[in-house]
Amino acid sequence: MPHPAHPSARQPDPRPDNVPVSKEAPVLTAAAGEGVINVSWSGVTDANRYELWAWTTGNGWFRLDDGNLTATSYTHSDALAGIIYWYSVRGIFAGSDATEWSEYKSAALPGSQPATATPTPTPAATATPTPTRSPLSAPSLIAQPGSNVINVTWTAVPSAVQYELYVWWSADVDWVRLDDGNLTTNA
Repeated sequence: MPHPAHPSARQPDPRPDNVPVSKEAPVLTAAAGEGVINVSWSGVTDANRYELWAWTTGNGWFRLDDGNLTATSYTHSDALAGIIYWYSVRGIFAGSDATEWSEYKSAALPGSQPATATPTPTPAATATPTPTRSPLSAPSLIAQPGSNVINVTWTAVPSAVQYELYVWWSADVDWVRLDDGNLTTNA
């Protein structure tokens, strides 16, 4: 999914369109510490876990948590100096229900000049940011009819720790999550 050059220009959204949501989004804060960025948010009543994403100009959106984040804070210890990181978090409930995404908050570790998404009249010499993670590729999905079932498989994504499987029922129902949040295989 293409994202704008800067989150303030247009609000990027890491979730699939029309994912069912409920309850208010967590309130997120992000602040640079000693070589880390400390991210925290308000707890969501009855949330089983949280999903935390970061965005940079060079990398787009990438997930920070491993799918089992239950705390209301995260220490981004592999943040690079001079890179502006934008964060968003949401609460995940049992089943497929989730809150809205939090408002986007940014923070950067002091260091070299942050990369800018807008060209400057006189470009300054800046280092090219090194990606903190390789972006994950989208798996190829195969759905085959069976006897009263539809068998769904997909190609495994290297480094993926979890998959989320959604189905579109109709315009009245929107997207519905089929897995329970613990889908770790590709079938």
